[in-house]
Amino acid sequence: MDQYIEGFGKLQSLVESMGLDQSISFPQIVVVGGQSDGKSSVLESIAGHSFLPRGQNTVTRTPIKVVMRSKDQVQQITVSYESGKIDETGHPLVYRRQLDDFADVAAEITRATDTLTGGKRIIVSKLITVEVVSPTVPNLTLIDLPGRIERVREDQIIYSEIEALIEKYLENPQAIILVVHQAGNDIETSRGLSAANKVDPHGLRTICVLTKLDLVGKEDDITDRLAGKSNHDDSRIKCRRVIGVVNTPLPRTDGIMQDRAQLLAAQVAAENAFFQQRKYTALAGNHGTKNLVSYLSTVFVEHLKGSLPQLRIDLDNLKVKLEDHIHRLGPVNFKQYTYTHNPFSNGEFEYVISVIDRFCHTLIESINGRIYLGSRQVRGGALLEQRFNTLYRNSLDNIDPLGDMSTAETWSKIKMAGGLTAQMFLNETAFELLTKKEIARMKSESINCAVGAHTEVLRICQEAAKESIKVCHVTRNNLLVFSRSWQC
Repeated sequence: MDQYIEGFGKLQSLVESMGLDQSISFPQIVVVGGQSDGKSSVLESIAGHSFLPRGQNTVTRTPIKVVMRSKDQVQQITVSYESGKIDETGHPLVYRRQLDDFADVAAEITRATDTLTGGKRIIVSKLITVEVVSPTVPNLTLIDLPGRIERVREDQIIYSEIEALIEKYLENPQAIILVVHQAGNDIETSRGLSAANKVDPHGLRTICVLTKLDLVGKEDDITDRLAGKSNHDDSRIKCRRVIGVVNTPLPRTDGIMQDRAQLLAAQVAAENAFFQQRKYTALAGNHGTKNLVSYLSTVFVEHLKGSLPQLRIDLDNLKVKLEDHIHRLGPVNFKQYTYTHNPFSNGEFEYVISVIDRFCHTLIESINGRIYLGSRQVRGGALLEQRFNTLYRNSLDNIDPLGDMSTAETWSKIKMAGGLTAQMFLNETAFELLTKKEIARMKSESINCAVGAHTEVLRICQEAAKESIKVCHVTRNNLLVFSRSWQC
């Protein structure tokens, strides 16, 4: 199972990094439901951590892609999104931040949402990706969509934007639809299930999760609902399966990996208590968060295997399309190439190569100090050399080794590192104790040097680009049309 998930993840990441994800439909689990149906609690129960923003009204205003990969390594959490800006190479600039604590994820998602929406109460289609790599999470990828709202006059625009976004994701034939609905409400009134049935009339890729079981009145009998049957007749609800869960609040954790096992055990205990106290004992084995995670994992892998033939066809078709476009651009003749090449001829490929070649040439010459970049100050490679060999070295020389530690304290640490063994020479443990602290004192100066060097390299690249690409506005538009046409 893991080999399919890992291979699929690598393929999807590769295609997305090339900007070709709009041309291929990948299998994914899409979560839909109303604002108060408990979508966030379901996602957090699956992950075993509380990490999604909370609040009134529409909190989720962008699709949030939660990528969980089970690997035997130190836990890593990354939040990323396309900032809407373009880097020096013309590619979308991706903001990426790595976190150590799940408690920081909600605040980072909120900041990302405000950036993408401009702080306005609108819905945008740009993804925020939360990637969790840990040995304690399941191998699943889910996309949390904004919760559906009631159609009222003051929220008409928000309503339309949410409906359009949900429709866009549900129409993907490779999507598994996870409909979240409150157990206390008639399932046939679920607008999420209704939307799913429009694109999946037989319910072959729809799964329904009934939330807040513990809030169902004791006098209400939801046996048929939990069994996936209609309340009005014995017909089956149009979905693969109905799974009920209890929304146990998850505390904000400190990111410790063992927490998920403890929280999952508490979740299972609460759900078992519910089924034992009510008249649903016979159904207990088919419901609960643990069963939900297991079932989603199985269905996703099965769906992925079934999608591989079509995925292979789509990739082959895309490959043929791109190769045909490259062939139509014509061959590259580097020997006869000159910088006076006309960009308006049919040799677009040669022209792009010329721009790249000119940029590389100017960049190298700038770093080597053989091109004047319009500044009378020390710039380019000379400034980099000055930063490393003069400024950085002087700043390190100003640090007094063991200056904040007396001779007596130094000898004390050396003796303690030796334990019962008498020390004639400085052993490895004592050396590490002393040098680690000194290295930490160098951190601030090292970061300042790296930031300064990075800033200068970016400035060199920008100046080199200005010197290399001297074309008119019309040529720029032609290049943009050309660079985008291969994606169409």
